[in-house]
Amino acid sequence: MKTLFIQIILLIFSFSVYSQSIKIDGNYRLDGGNGELKIYLQNSKYYGKIIKNDKGENVKNGHILLNDFIYNSKKNIYTGTVNSPKGVTANGELEVIDNKTIKLTVQRFLTTKSFILEKI
Repeated sequence: MKTLFIQIILLIFSFSVYSQSIKIDGNYRLDGGNGELKIYLQNSKYYGKIIKNDKGENVKNGHILLNDFIYNSKKNIYTGTVNSPKGVTANGELEVIDNKTIKLTVQRFLTTKSFILEKI
């Protein structure tokens, strides 16, 4: 009985370590388009910079879209702020779906929108 309890604890611990060990840095394609976002780690926080724009909008390459994302172990997500190219700031969450997919959820007031980021 004691051995079974220890095995269960180790199994739970290994799942929590695995979920935190997935690195989110890299280049991503937004929602199947041609636009690219580079997510990188700086000073223990993640940032996301537009490196290729596929929209006809006035979005400059190099714009920092994701700011100060840190891991929230209670929710098992990364939280931070999203700065639109038009200057609007909103709350953001990054949820790791698998090694190549991240779900970005942006919330401002009562509006929520989600995007899928595919690792290139």
